[in-house]
Amino acid sequence: MNRTHHESLCMFRKVNKVLERNKEILKEHKIVHQTAGEFSGNLKEISKLTADKKNRINDVNGKGVKARDELAMIASELAAAVKAYAYDKRNTLLEAAVDFSYSDIRTAGDAEALHIASLILAELQTNIHGLGAYLVNDMDVEELQEAISRFGALAKSNGDIKWIYVNNTRRLAQLIWQSNDLLKKRLDQLVYRLKRRCPRFYKSYVKARKTGERN
Repeated sequence: MNRTHHESLCMFRKVNKVLERNKEILKEHKIVHQTAGEFSGNLKEISKLTADKKNRINDVNGKGVKARDELAMIASELAAAVKAYAYDKRNTLLEAAVDFSYSDIRTAGDAEALHIASLILAELQTNIHGLGAYLVNDMDVEELQEAISRFGALAKSNGDIKWIYVNNTRRLAQLIWQSNDLLKKRLDQLVYRLKRRCPRFYKSYVKARKTGERN
């Protein structure tokens, strides 16, 4: 899990604790209770996906660090192009799947950096026919493939990309995106409606939301 996702998860857990402590209040307001339940369900799935410690290898130095920097630069630039394409197509799942910055990849463990870059590569290959107008061509895809191979050869995983983890990375990114969206666009608004009715709950919720909030 990269730093951005870790910060989001910490915030999610604090929010969930507040929701758990105020179940009786939530039950009195059906729509708030349903939204909180949806959020808690997402958090449970996120917790299962992040329980696997195999993603946390970080064993490169020297040439490997340079190769990681290069991988992070190429992958993040191409991810930005895919995000622009996904936004125009109103494809929120694709937008969520490639929502990785240079820092996210640069600070991830070796295996996770490879999983993220491989996920971005897979989305590029799937959507390549629509990406020409978004400054992406076949040579860009090849450049990312080569960067993955170079870093993989230097990383402890020796470039062995396990696609089950790539798929988990995709699902994790989408869940975190969806959960942030759910909080910002629904639960935050509904809890604000309870500000005067349940002031202590409101203050606790707002405090938890401010911790590690990305957006």
